[in-house]
Amino acid sequence: MHLISNVNLLDRNDRWIWCLDREKGFLVKSVYYFLNKALLPQYEITPLEIFTFKNLWKSSVPSKVSWSGQLLLDKIPTRQNLYYRGVSWNTYVMCAMCGGEAEMSMHLFFHCHYAAAIWYVVARWLGVIMVLPSNMLMLMV
Repeated sequence: MHLISNVNLLDRNDRWIWCLDREKGFLVKSVYYFLNKALLPQYEITPLEIFTFKNLWKSSVPSKVSWSGQLLLDKIPTRQNLYYRGVSWNTYVMCAMCGGEAEMSMHLFFHCHYAAAIWYVVARWLGVIMVLPSNMLMLMV
């Protein structure tokens, strides 16, 4: 009982206070910065990555239509991602098209020889020379 006796009660309505920013209240931006510091403290973002992410989030395409962010962050529901998330119990994560490598976003969309063949046909049709990106970040630049 002595623990409760030291509590000062105020005569006003209760309210929620966002501890990361007491003045402005809850902002998604503050959560983003908090999680960035907490989860990626050792990772240093390059200027190229900053530029890419800023332009990615400014896209006027609705997020449910745009796959670019999901592709960049490897959030596409590939066999490997579904297995890691516990959605699929099938341990066979190899590419459904070629069976040569694990089905990850980069492989499925660019490095699988079936996907690469399609990209090169499109490039030829457009009359351009194309080099497939080595990673998602290079694709977005």
